[in-house]
Amino acid sequence: TDQASAAPQAQAPATAETATAPAAAAAPADVRVNAVEIEGDKIFVAGTAKPQANVFGYADDKLIGKAKAGADGHFVIDGVMPLAVGDHKIRVDVVDAAGKVLVRASVNFNRPEGNQVTVAAQSGTSTGNATTPMISLDEGALGKLKNDAAKAFALLSGLFSDGKVPGNEQLAAARSANEFALKSIVDFRAAADATADFKERVTTASMKASDALKLLQSLPRDASSVGAALAKLGQMVADLTAPPAAPAAPAAPANEVASGDAGPATIEQAPLQESKETVIIRRGDTLWQISRRIYGAGVRYTTIYVANEDKIVNPDRILPGQVFGLPKDALPNAEEMHRKRMSGEHL
Repeated sequence: TDQASAAPQAQAPATAETATAPAAAAAPADVRVNAVEIEGDKIFVAGTAKPQANVFGYADDKLIGKAKAGADGHFVIDGVMPLAVGDHKIRVDVVDAAGKVLVRASVNFNRPEGNQVTVAAQSGTSTGNATTPMISLDEGALGKLKNDAAKAFALLSGLFSDGKVPGNEQLAAARSANEFALKSIVDFRAAADATADFKERVTTASMKASDALKLLQSLPRDASSVGAALAKLGQMVADLTAPPAAPAAPAAPANEVASGDAGPATIEQAPLQESKETVIIRRGDTLWQISRRIYGAGVRYTTIYVANEDKIVNPDRILPGQVFGLPKDALPNAEEMHRKRMSGEHL
């Protein structure tokens, strides 16, 4: 059973209200609506803008509320506004100190039936001439596996730095970590509804990981043999883990353009789509609370952390306005991961 009420303060991740962003967080160029949650008559609008920007949110041109973007550029606007099932439009204005609208984002969505629903951006959204993609859970998972492979190889190569020769136990542990990381990529499969581009990247990554794994497994167990093959293995891992080349920015589609001939520039986003695996981080939220609501036990919050690790400084720092993906089921070892964290181990 969930023991959140009896857990020590250190066990429950800190509230989003008190979390702060790293100073070097990248700032978005203009403004974007990332997701909308409806809970009864309450509405929550999450998005990104320039850090500390003042933003006003509207539903069907009626004011929902206002907010200020955090140091990381995320904001969440909330208010009471009953919305009937059907089509609606969300607008977010960025205003200066005098209240003048500098730029606005506008996005349509269809409000599904239900007392608690979420709609979210499912793909890239134009901001002027740039496109900011939403990273799918699958893509984030593959990125994490690649990052794990890079870390594992760094550990292995570090054993040989400055002319050192590792002992048998050290070498065996490092080899095992590399084999596990590479095999995880070999076994990774894209979801059936993934894009063709992502499926192709998964196939390529699997083939490259398989080649590196075969080389590693073919090496004798002694340090000199591994050391001699380190440069070649390193090149293979670097090729595997290198970020994909950024595609040339396409021209904004007709339903997703910035136009400013009359009044402030308006960024028209592609419509938001219903999502049952998305949650907006609100002021006061904790991973523990969200996990208890979604998975029935706060201690399973590590599932949410692992799925969104690229967005979280640590489990105690979640930021209002962030949009997290929610895996359908909790990880089978979620509670064990929590115990490890309480023991001081990194998740």
